[in-house]
Amino acid sequence: MCIRDSWNTVLGNKKNEAAFLDNEGFYVLLDFLETCDEMHKKQCLSAICSLIENQKAIDYFCEWNSSRTMINATQLLISIYEKEDLKFGVKYKEGVLQNIDRPLNPKAPRSKSTTLLGGTKSRTSLIEGSENKTLKGFARLKDALKAGESDSTAGNEAYLARKIRERVHQCDLRAIIFSILYRTGFDRNELQQNERQRLEIIQFYPNLKLGEIWQDIRDELIQNKVKPTFDDYHWMATAVEEFQERVLSCVATQSLIAKEKRRLEEEDLGRFFDLIKNNKISK
Repeated sequence: MCIRDSWNTVLGNKKNEAAFLDNEGFYVLLDFLETCDEMHKKQCLSAICSLIENQKAIDYFCEWNSSRTMINATQLLISIYEKEDLKFGVKYKEGVLQNIDRPLNPKAPRSKSTTLLGGTKSRTSLIEGSENKTLKGFARLKDALKAGESDSTAGNEAYLARKIRERVHQCDLRAIIFSILYRTGFDRNELQQNERQRLEIIQFYPNLKLGEIWQDIRDELIQNKVKPTFDDYHWMATAVEEFQERVLSCVATQSLIAKEKRRLEEEDLGRFFDLIKNNKISK
């Protein structure tokens, strides 16, 4: 099955979507998502996100279980989200978030030449920078053309594949995962305790993303010594404060789940030792 073909012929057409779902096409998409490589995950997730707008697709989402691992659809999406967290350097300890200041992008690189506010450079420097980038772009294109003339077809394909992988690696799939779970519902399937902990962050993804943006704007204003108006400052400070309270609330819930998990493990361990003790006494 080609995702591009399904996107062009199925999505947005109610009759085709109904036929696609009746023929278990949604199950095939989820099976493919579980086993596909990184280059195809974004396409597959985007197709699922668009298809899930059809209310009938939600039932298929809830009924799906992997034929390989028996996990449900929510667990599959959470596992992909966890890999994205690792990619962006988000740290957890016993399922509890450690990056309280930046829960989504703790090591997000900020270029000194670009700013969120813009307009801090003069028009001349911007034009000169644009011209330099254009010249560098032409130089890279010229080098690429020369390399294409000398390399074999297989070498070109390997080069393109490497560049595509590098580009795909920069994509953030967490927003798409939130969109899917937001439409299906966050409590549709049974989850393990560690998955419930991660879901606590997923369901507030937009709030956390906006909070990080507001923090970046605040920090840049301070760095550039720009004093906002009283109303703007109050709005910004309120947004950052709400973001921090939301993060602390998520961490508190994760900590409670971790505490409950440890209690259950201790009870299971106690029952195991009691069973061994009773067996020795009976003998």
